[in-house]
Amino acid sequence: MGRPATAKKDRLINAAMRRYHHDGVAASSIAAVARDANVPTGNVYYYFRSKDSLTKAVIDRWCDRVRASLAAHEAHSDPLDRIRSYVASAGDRRQAYTDHGCPLAALGMDLRSAPSAIGRQSGRPLALIRAWLATQFAENDRASAASHADFAMASLQGSFALAHAAGDPVIVAHNVTHLLDWIDSLSAPI
Repeated sequence: MGRPATAKKDRLINAAMRRYHHDGVAASSIAAVARDANVPTGNVYYYFRSKDSLTKAVIDRWCDRVRASLAAHEAHSDPLDRIRSYVASAGDRRQAYTDHGCPLAALGMDLRSAPSAIGRQSGRPLALIRAWLATQFAENDRASAASHADFAMASLQGSFALAHAAGDPVIVAHNVTHLLDWIDSLSAPI
């Protein structure tokens, strides 16, 4: 079991992740994050010097989660099977994407124009996924790996945005089916 200080810090990061996703970074005050984490507001500054340092911790936590999620797909020996597994897992979360949108895209867009150094880090979680997809596609077709990764990312992110806007998880489900068919076509003999 972790030390109490570590537990408080984790609660603050997790509360900030949720609050940032639902309200946006700018609209999420330190006081609201502290309240959600059940930590006195003044104690937040013991763990984080500023809102930017809390936000960096949120980005780091999302990166850790992305790495862990991608590692779960590494159990497949075939790179296209790894991609299929990743795409299918996105389909499994279609209701969450419909209800709340993609937290990684929301964070990236919310922080992109931030004047501090934190804005330059905003896209790190999505960049990890894009790089992982490119690596997987490269094992099948090095020349097209980057464009295939971009297509897969754009297709998934677009379906998450459309499903969220329309309130319809079927959009994600249909897109996942089309992506899986496309991935199957990449491995089909010519």
